[in-house]
Amino acid sequence: MKHKSQKEIVKKILLSQGEITRNICIRELYITRLSGIIFRLKKEGWKFNEGFRKYERGIDYVYYLIESPYKRVEYTVPELGKTITIYE
Repeated sequence: MKHKSQKEIVKKILLSQGEITRNICIRELYITRLSGIIFRLKKEGWKFNEGFRKYERGIDYVYYLIESPYKRVEYTVPELGKTITIYE
């Protein structure tokens, strides 16, 4: 089984959820250098808004995906009765 790099994990989350937080990376994914990964993604053409968000239990730093170098394609699968989004 091939292990994904931390950068690949962050990219997958950004593409599927549109945002990623510092505390989620630390607590759930054990990724401690999110800002370094985001810095590299910016050099590759990814665009973000970023800032603090207040939660019930405190505040967290969030990166919101604005644009990625991937093309978004949506396919309708009648057999499943839903639309699937992929990035090429």
